[in-house]
Amino acid sequence: PMLSLQKCYATADVEEWAKARGFDCLSISPKIDGLAASLRYVRGKLVCAATRGDGHAGEDITLHARTIADIPNVLKMAETLEIRGEIFAGNEAGDNPRNIAAGALRKKETQAHALRFRAYDILEIFPNERAKLAALADLGFSTHAHICFASEAAEAIAKMTQEIKGLGYPCDGIVIRAFEQDSYNRAGKTA
Repeated sequence: PMLSLQKCYATADVEEWAKARGFDCLSISPKIDGLAASLRYVRGKLVCAATRGDGHAGEDITLHARTIADIPNVLKMAETLEIRGEIFAGNEAGDNPRNIAAGALRKKETQAHALRFRAYDILEIFPNERAKLAALADLGFSTHAHICFASEAAEAIAKMTQEIKGLGYPCDGIVIRAFEQDSYNRAGKTA
């Protein structure tokens, strides 16, 4: 399933969350205001793309995903992979870029869209977020994250907050993830 994110409103809460779970390092990235999407590749070819939907079943957007320049139709590998990320319209789309993106994906025509995609996950086992982000970049996906020590979370959050202002695409927060893959179960889940 594609789960939701747990909300947090204060840096002190993030530090407490990390300390309570014994996290030394964190991955911090912008929370893009778009549509969560899952891309499935079989033998290196994009065979299915779907929105998050209710977390278990989403809308099939495969034909539209193939027209988004940031989504490779073919990967230089022969494995079966699932990539997760966010489909979004840039700030130039106007006041409600998420609705613009959703509307473009629901049109019957599959013409090229001015939509973009940023990957944030690959459903494979990697030792940590740095290795996962490097693998996504090697496959041709754009990502955006910083790695920091948990003790430096406040500074890293402040830095990311400033970066978000100049990204050119809509963000509505910051995503903080455990750095080490084996820490994910301790991080907790939200339906």
